Amino acid sequence: MSVGFTCQAVVKDKRFVKQMIRMLGEEKRYEVRQEEDCMRVGFCRLGDVFFQFSSGLDGEIPAQMVYGECTSSLAGAGFHAAAVHFVEELARETDLEFILDDETGYGDDHDFERMREEHFYGWLKNLVAVCREREEKWPDAVSFGLCWDLDQYTPEEIPGTVFTPFGRFSVQKMLGWVENEGIEPFAKEFFIWNEPGRDAGYYRNTALSLMWEECCFMPGSRSEWDKRMNDRIIDDLEKALLLDRGLPFPTEEYILLCRLNGREPEAVADVPVYEPDYPIGYKRGNVRDKIGTMTFVVPGSYLYEYDEDSNSHLWYDGLEEDWHAIRITALKSREESPEITERIFDGAEGEPISGENGCLAYRFAFAGTTEHETDGPCSQYVGEVAGGYQIALITASCEHREDEWAEAFFRSMSHSPEANLEK
Repeated sequence: MSVGFTCQAVVKDKRFVKQMIRMLGEEKRYEVRQEEDCMRVGFCRLGDVFFQFSSGLDGEIPAQMVYGECTSSLAGAGFHAAAVHFVEELARETDLEFILDDETGYGDDHDFERMREEHFYGWLKNLVAVCREREEKWPDAVSFGLCWDLDQYTPEEIPGTVFTPFGRFSVQKMLGWVENEGIEPFAKEFFIWNEPGRDAGYYRNTALSLMWEECCFMPGSRSEWDKRMNDRIIDDLEKALLLDRGLPFPTEEYILLCRLNGREPEAVADVPVYEPDYPIGYKRGNVRDKIGTMTFVVPGSYLYEYDEDSNSHLWYDGLEEDWHAIRITALKSREESPEITERIFDGAEGEPISGENGCLAYRFAFAGTTEHETDGPCSQYVGEVAGGYQIALITASCEHREDEWAEAFFRSMSHSPEANLEK
């Protein structure tokens, strides 16, 4: 069970209420997005409140309504409190009579310590209990995810670990830590916003979560996305330093990101070092990504783009030399095991190589090398993967011919029956 709240109110002038939501959000430096009658207020990483304007009933009378929803489990008690205060302030500014359904009771008594201990620490204790039960049943099992978005990539397997948006933890160490010191020390690392205000822990944990889940640890010169991500993390870490130099700090990663973005790091020799169980950054290794029910392994540092014109997905390393790129066009099939076509191999220089992995069949070949006047040489492999009611047409390109790289990619193809058929 997650922690959160819902709210609703009768609206007389929805345009005015939308304006107040935007004004209050921007005033507090929250991120506000709107799409027609839906609004999202982003308080922090993994911490959003959604507002929906629609027709409803005031008792038995038809009325224009606004409905709010917030799931606060992942972000923490500090976010939950801030979200409740936002709804209360919105009610005061608009004279709306919100009906707040807050399972924590914080909307009634504003007792932060009670709310955090009973609901958020209680929720985290339940997660730890799940880890303990899994460890007892399957001590040699592969790593598993908690609170992980199943629509995104899966990090590399490391037996005996749990991966979360807030870091990878050794299950044994985590269980021993909680048993010896209680839940609070672990909660201060796990939750992004664990205190009433945005303190040093908030900024450090935001940066840690971004480094673990999003950051590629690549030079900002590679892409605007890399530059923005690196800068955002550096800024949050420096805010944490400014607020509390006694808080354990990811020194090595901070200095590296400053170097990657050409920024001068602050002096951190006197700051205690944050020591994770494993090196920070899932994307510094390989990850298993997916399209529909097909999954495959790519370096986590690859950039991703979707081409609407060709309905294709592109992963590429963005390097100027020794570059690699993979383009996949995935199609649904009415057949569970569609046959691989042969026409894409017409004219290929290399002999097609075939294989199977579970219900998937794959076939690929070296197509040849072309020389571009401006871009230099380009070696291409063409292939097709079929199975699980899907067909994928694949082009793997690189500067120089690399048979082992191409074959490793095709052999990594696997079927994930629980995956969504949409990317």
